[in-house]
Amino acid sequence: MEQKIANEDIHYLVLKIGELIDAVKSLKPRDFAEDLWKAVTACSNNERMSITAFEYFLKNEVEGEIFLVRSPDLCKEWLAKFFSSLL
Repeated sequence: MEQKIANEDIHYLVLKIGELIDAVKSLKPRDFAEDLWKAVTACSNNERMSITAFEYFLKNEVEGEIFLVRSPDLCKEWLAKFFSSLL
């Protein structure tokens, strides 16, 4: 059994697809490295330690993405564990 699609339904879908395309176009790419550096340095470690963690996150991007969504306290805790594992 064939279903007929009303012209107004097609028009509605076309409009929604256009809105979706406009929304995707307007997204600004996130500067991962810049956001990551700000998050690492916000944890008040010395520069050498911050650089070590930053390099680790650049090499392990998934870990870096997870780090960026953690609360400041959890970031500090993660970094403390990370640095102690290097000793």
